[in-house]
Amino acid sequence: MLSYSKDLDFDLIVPDLRAVNREQIYRHCAQEVVKSFGGVVGSAFKRLVAERRLAPASVGGGLAVSDLKVRGLGAPFMVLVTLDRDVDFNAPDGMAVNLYCIVLSPESDGACHLRRLSRVSRFLRDQSLQKKVCEVHSAGAIRALLSDPDGWMLAA
Repeated sequence: MLSYSKDLDFDLIVPDLRAVNREQIYRHCAQEVVKSFGGVVGSAFKRLVAERRLAPASVGGGLAVSDLKVRGLGAPFMVLVTLDRDVDFNAPDGMAVNLYCIVLSPESDGACHLRRLSRVSRFLRDQSLQKKVCEVHSAGAIRALLSDPDGWMLAA
């Protein structure tokens, strides 16, 4: 039985975020991370939002993913946000975004960071999963969808 939980183990899940543009999404994510985790992660988010450097590294199919390697971060840190409405991210495919993910990795992660980013992006681009994740309205329900080994992921 395959398990994807190590790749989809989000430290923070924010369901149904009310935002009308990317800046509001970034700002809200930063506030949530600082409030919940502080430390190096909080500092990195505050800096990124202040400098507006948190730009989508991969966008398409209703998904936006931002990533960054962070000096002083001890372990990967991931955030998953579902949006209460579609938000324009100027995606190459023209689709608005309803699912946003942030992947932070320790600066020394190198190839591990790229593998993590690739796997997370690939699984979250699945339209069936996106629909299911965006239909539930709690972090717990989203976690259950992402970690259910008998659910949709066996077919992925």
